[in-house]
Amino acid sequence: MEEINLPVARADIAIAPLSLAENTTVLAYLTNLINTVYTKEEGEFWKEGLFSRCGPEDVRAYILAGQLAIAWRQGSTASQSPDTADLMGCVRVQMMDQRRGEFGVLVCDPTFRGAGVGRDLLAFAEDWARSQGAEVMELEVLCPDGGWEHDGKARLVAWYERVGYVLVRVSEVKDEFPWLADILARPAKVRVYQKPLQLLAQVL
Repeated sequence: MEEINLPVARADIAIAPLSLAENTTVLAYLTNLINTVYTKEEGEFWKEGLFSRCGPEDVRAYILAGQLAIAWRQGSTASQSPDTADLMGCVRVQMMDQRRGEFGVLVCDPTFRGAGVGRDLLAFAEDWARSQGAEVMELEVLCPDGGWEHDGKARLVAWYERVGYVLVRVSEVKDEFPWLADILARPAKVRVYQKPLQLLAQVL
């Protein structure tokens, strides 16, 4: 999954300010980044040309809801004058209920793959959920079903398991994301993973 070998890159990560929702350049960049990463990683799952992970309006909605955390190159002036050249990745965070946080859309600019940005974004997401009172963090992973394998998904799941995520449920795509069921090119299911956050806090 890692494409280049970089030294550890320090990032400034924060929930995006609401003003960023009106920055069409940043919205377009994030939308393209998210869709490019997902198309590369999940292309085998979908009928050709039919899948799009999000549009600019979705990214804008995430920002306005206070759900999008962005990683910027450390020391950049992102808060004053955002420059997409300094944008390293993003992750969406939200509370599902009083005890469950959830993250998704965790993507890194390919330039910074292997530099620890994904790890730092995940740590930020977990800290954010903990600050909201969450006891567990949850994520959903689209995985192959019916006998075929996907190396990228296998590596991704192995990474999440190494950092403490445990499979708690397997669902049909049509039940979790009914609008996606008709564009699946191959059998797949949604695997739901959780990690206890309070236990992590006690260990630390």
